[in-house]
Amino acid sequence: MRVILAVILLAGLGVLLTTLSVSEELDGAMVRICVLAVAAGALGAAWKVWRSAGQGLVLRPDRVVASDGRTVFLLSDVRRLERGVFAVKPANGVVVTLSARDGARWVPGLWWRTGRRVGIGGMTPKAQTRAFADRLEQRLAEVPRQA
Repeated sequence: MRVILAVILLAGLGVLLTTLSVSEELDGAMVRICVLAVAAGALGAAWKVWRSAGQGLVLRPDRVVASDGRTVFLLSDVRRLERGVFAVKPANGVVVTLSARDGARWVPGLWWRTGRRVGIGGMTPKAQTRAFADRLEQRLAEVPRQA
């Protein structure tokens, strides 16, 4: 339900801004181009959210992988798992701090990675995210970590 609502809101914003950019209410070509660029960004974000709806994360014995096969992070690289109320994390989610840096990646509403931090959650159901975090925490207790 959250994914559908996000897609509707982003697509609606894109359509509204596209309509505004071609209306006669705006003066100046630069203003129209800027509004049209924001509209394209909103429509692109709606498409990316829609495509990410069918994806998931899989907890393997030594790593967490996305459903498309990409490795999100190795369990041996994990330094800390933050689940607290005051942690800067996705909605109903967790943040994993790693020992190694990697490039930025983003699957809207599911996970993101920037530098040493990986956020899991956002538009995922609270019970599923909590179960994943519980299993991840159990697995981390079993896996030797890098210093």
